[in-house]
Amino acid sequence: MKALTCIVCPRGCRIECQQKAGDYVFSGNGCKKGADYALTELTQPMRTLCTTVRCAIPGAPAIPVRTSKPIPKDRIMDIMRALSDVMIDKPLGIGGVIVPKILGLDCDILCTSNVLLETERRN
Repeated sequence: MKALTCIVCPRGCRIECQQKAGDYVFSGNGCKKGADYALTELTQPMRTLCTTVRCAIPGAPAIPVRTSKPIPKDRIMDIMRALSDVMIDKPLGIGGVIVPKILGLDCDILCTSNVLLETERRN
């Protein structure tokens, strides 16, 4: 048996998970979304990655970025390694695509700040 705390809504239900005959059985979830969350967490956990990427623009050594949607948890370190080689050299704003389809995933790396646009305006 494994216990998880659901993060889908503020209730934070404690979901107990058991595997029986190849299927998962859940108890403690207050709604179906909790069971769906627990199943995904047990079979293919997904995360939204938030980090920073280096910049070649004076006054902005790094900018915050995130994935456009959740990615498989086991790919986080692969993406972090790929992003360590990225250097931004043009001004982008919020939502600007920095790396499209990173590592072949159906997920882009997006800029989450307007600091590059503001820095460009000042210079």
